[in-house]
This record gives sequence, structure tokens and C-alpha cells, in this order.
Amino acid sequence: MGIRVSAAIVTFNRREEVGKAVGSALAQSWAEKEVLVFDGGSSDGTVQALGERFGEFPQLRLLECSRDPGFVVLRNRLAREARGDILVYLDDDAYFSDRGTFASVAELFERYPRTAVAALPFISPAEVARRFQGQRLPPPGSELACFTGCAWAIRREVALETGPFREIPGYYREDRDLSLRLLDRGYGIRLAGGKPVVHMHSPARDWEGRLRLDVISTLLFDWLNVPWPYLPGRAVKDILSLVRYRAPLARIPARLRYVSEGLLRCFYHRRLRSPVRWTTWRRYRRLPPHGIMSWDGPLPPAVLPPGGGPVVE
Repeated sequence: MGIRVSAAIVTFNRREEVGKAVGSALAQSWAEKEVLVFDGGSSDGTVQALGERFGEFPQLRLLECSRDPGFVVLRNRLAREARGDILVYLDDDAYFSDRGTFASVAELFERYPRTAVAALPFISPAEVARRFQGQRLPPPGSELACFTGCAWAIRREVALETGPFREIPGYYREDRDLSLRLLDRGYGIRLAGGKPVVHMHSPARDWEGRLRLDVISTLLFDWLNVPWPYLPGRAVKDILSLVRYRAPLARIPARLRYVSEGLLRCFYHRRLRSPVRWTTWRRYRRLPPHGIMSWDGPLPPAVLPPGGGPVVE
């Protein structure tokens, strides 16, 4: 038997969007594959809808729990449930635009044995890319400082060895946190080739609520990971940046409240601090990040599973 690849998708109340994600994973040309979907107690009939659309595909496994424990907890559970040698994580509001994505990931891991994570190139609608400042990525195979959680792959043995994620409620820097810990253990993160994943960003997303969690999580990330003597300067720089980022004067008080919450969370989780080595931090700061690609023109469509037909009605 060859290398087995498991697509891992966590979803909650995104019935139509996750249908496109699942369909594009089932459409992958890689022979030894499974598609795992963990539903966190959706109330919109997600599990039933996926069963009706894709029930004829034996590669699909649907898991569900009655109460949502959070997507990080479910991602960790997927690592334990998967049968593959490689886990390819995909957000439920994203999809593959290429049938050969799994093949590109497997090829990258075979070529670079000490690479633990393959960061998949990804794009978003123009208005989202502008919000996150789309970037020009380095060539495929290049080393990166981190991966972005909407589209990435990891060797399952490494995922089980590392956790993979810290299960801290409301912590939204889990991808960069894991990236830094992997670098500290001597593993690499590299950019995969192929056509990009498309991350649509659900219209139900609460941008202000996400901004609050981003502020809190950035400060907590610093506290948990950044070594002395870099921590004070990094924290001050992040606080100033988070308060001022695209904020009119009327929003400054709210940003300051978010910063206060973040500092309180750092105190609450003070015993979890486990900074990486100085050399690791300097390497992390030197390498390019993994972000949204600059993209001109229409977004590519999702690839369809065998049999064709629309993935989302």
C-alpha cells in the first residue's frame, strides 16, 4: 500500500459551504485517500446533507459530537481518528481548485524528509485579500516561518507527537504557535506547489469579534513563545500595532479594551509559558510567512468529485 492521505475538515453550521469543501477533497486524484469531516453539533442539518450528497463515496467518514468543543479540539481529534500518513487540513469555507493537490503535498514530503508541514498556496475574494494584504509568495519548496490554518498539511506522526495544537479556549494563533514549536524541534515548513486553495471566508463571519480574538491571541502568543530578551520589545510593538491598525479614533477605546483582555489572559495562562530558543525565534523572524496570495481575475472553481454535477445547490 502506498502513502495514504487524509483530508481533515471541521465544520459547524456551514452546510452549503462545507459541501463544496468535501466535494473538492473527494475529487482528488490521489488513490489512497479518505475525507474526514468532524461536525461540532451543527443545527442546520450539515451531517444529513453531506450524507445525502456524498453517501456513495466510501472514502468519506462523518464524525459528529452533540456539543461544539471548539475547532482546535476537533482538529486534534481528527489527527487521532485519521488513518492516513499525511493530514491535509482544509477550512469548511474553502475548497481545492486542483485535483492534484494531494499529489503535490506527497511529493514535497518525499523530497524533504525533515519537512513536517506543507503550506498550501491559497487565495480569497479580492475584498478579503485587500483586508489581509495579499502577498507574492516565494517559489514552491521554499522554507517558510509558519503556515496558515485554512490550507496546510502535516505528517500525521508529527501531529501526534506535537499535540498538535494547544487547546486554549479562544486562542486564534494556534497555527503560528505550532509552527514555532515545530521549528524549535528542528522540523521544516515549506510551500507546496500546484494551483491554490480558495478560501472564501464565510459571510457569517463576525469580523469585529474575530479582531478581538486576534488581539488577545497575538499577545498570548508572545507570552507563550517569545524568549527573553525579545519578549518586551515584541509585546510593545504588537500592542502599538494592534491599537492603531486601521482604527479610526472612535475605535481606539475598544482596541485598548481588547489589549487589556489580552494582558489578563497572559497572566491567567502564565504557567503555560514555554519560550523557544533564541536561535529558533531569530529563524522564525527571518523566514517569510504564509499568507494570502495576490490574485488578479476570477477565482478558480472547485474541482468536482467523480460523476460531476453541482457540489452546492
